[in-house]
Order: sequence, then C-alpha cells, then structure tokens
Amino acid sequence: MKNILLFLVSILVSTTLFSQSDSMEFATALKPIRNPWLGTSFIDNQTTETPLKGNFEFVILHRFTSVSNGVSDLYGLYGASNVKLGFNFGITNAIMLGIGTEKDKRMQEVSCKIRLLQQNRGGSLPISVSFFTNACVSTIEKKYLGYDYSFKDRLSYFSQIIVSRKFNKRLTVQLTESYSHINKLPGTRVQTETDTSIFVEYISPYQHNAIGVSASAHLKLWNDVGLIGEYSQGFYVGSEKNNSQIANQNSIKKDPKPNVALGIEFGTTTHVFQFFASSYRGIIPQNNYVMNQYDFTKKAGIMLGFNIIVKY
Repeated sequence: MKNILLFLVSILVSTTLFSQSDSMEFATALKPIRNPWLGTSFIDNQTTETPLKGNFEFVILHRFTSVSNGVSDLYGLYGASNVKLGFNFGITNAIMLGIGTEKDKRMQEVSCKIRLLQQNRGGSLPISVSFFTNACVSTIEKKYLGYDYSFKDRLSYFSQIIVSRKFNKRLTVQLTESYSHINKLPGTRVQTETDTSIFVEYISPYQHNAIGVSASAHLKLWNDVGLIGEYSQGFYVGSEKNNSQIANQNSIKKDPKPNVALGIEFGTTTHVFQFFASSYRGIIPQNNYVMNQYDFTKKAGIMLGFNIIVKY
C-alpha cells in the first residue's frame, strides 16, 4: 500500500512540474521582444517604440550644412545648422506624447504615438505596429507668409503608420507609410496688371499634400553598437492647378527628392547616439516629405547629422 501511495504522489508531482514548466514557457513566449530599437527616433523617422509609463525623453536632433565645401568649413560642421529640441513622455506603456521646437522654419510641434501591436518572443505576433501623428505651427514673421495671411497658413500636419520586425539578435527592419499636409507653401510672387486692377498671387513649385514611404534597418555589430540605414521618399497626391494663366506659365513643379541615410548607432541604459550622413535637412517630417530638394547623388545634397536621446 505504501509503495502504491508513493507511486501516485510521484506521478502527481511530475504532472504538476511539467504543467508549471509549460505555463512558464507559454508566459515567456507572450512577453514583448527585447530591444528591437534603442530609442523612439531613428535618423529622420520614428520607430515603433514608446517610453514606459511615467518615463520621459529629452531629444536633440541636429543637421549640419552640406559637405560640398569640404575642409574649408569642416564638411559642414562650421556652416549653418538646423536643430530640433523635444520632450517625449510615456502616458502609458503604449502611448507617448511629445512637444518640440525646430530652428529653420521656427516650427513648434505637438505629437502623439500609439503602439497598437508589439512583437512577442514566441513568434505568435511577428510584428510591431505603431501610429504617429503631429501638428505644427510655424512662428516665422508674418511678412514671410504672403499678402493674404491668416493664422491657418502657419499650420501643417503629419501622420504615419510604422511596422517593424526584429528578425534575430542582430537585424531589425521597419517600413512606414505616411501622409503630410502643409497649409501654406513657400512660393514666388507673381503680379498681373490690367487696365482696371492689379492681381497678386504666390506660386509654389510644391504641392500641399504628399504620401511618403520609408524603410529603415539596424544591423547590430556588438553589444549596443550597430550600423543604421534609411531610405525615404515623398510622392505628391493628385495634381493641384493654379487658376491664372500666368501662374501656369511661371510655376515649375519640383517633386520631392528622396532621403538616403547611412550611419552608426550606439546606446547605453540612459542614452542613444546616432551619427549619420543624410539628404534630409528639415527635421519636421512633413517639410521633408513635401519639399526636400537635396540630391543625395551630389555633395551639395549630403549633410552630416546626429540624434541624441536622453532617457529619464
């Protein structure tokens, strides 16, 4: 009888241990994948990452002038620069709110990112998906906004869907699709005179709306040091026509040029550093996707830059 009881107890203990082991493995498989990206920003785009609830980031984004002057201005380091300073705060583990200010066009930004899906370790959820959006107001002087100025001319908007996947310990890739809108575009003043009146309008070579696509990749070399690369391209939505004949004669359409960026990234527990060369100077995304005219195939279209993310 004693032997039978010992046998039954051993079966019960073994079954319990196996059940606990299976439960632990299942729980581990559902956990989020570790560190697909080191930070919330990646060169000229966002990543699927957000700060944890209650945490915040201080972000410094810096672009030098082009490398075309060579050593005379130390490949753009002594030239005019564009800078953006920002703060991001984790409302929850999946919702980020941000504010920022940019130098070139005096853009003041309010942004939000929501992580919709998060890749897990077991592979049952193979991708992460986030949605990012911003609204910006330009604080440049009124005289630069044209003869028919109203406050809405200062506004612009951007929205982006971000999909990323960490394939293994070394390689992470993401794709994005975005929509950009700028209410008032820079243009050339055109004046038409008749016997009875003078008609003035500003003709822009750009369009107000663009969709954009980008692809980004991080290849880990060792620890938290990796090679980084990105390609972005904006495309105008539909066609925008000017009403006057003179406008049609004088406007020259300028399709947005792509961005090609290559660099290196390394991080610590509290900092992320990215150093790269790219052909995007505008740090606010809608300005890049709608109006970029820097050609990466020429020295005048290549700029050195860096991003620093400080985590608190």
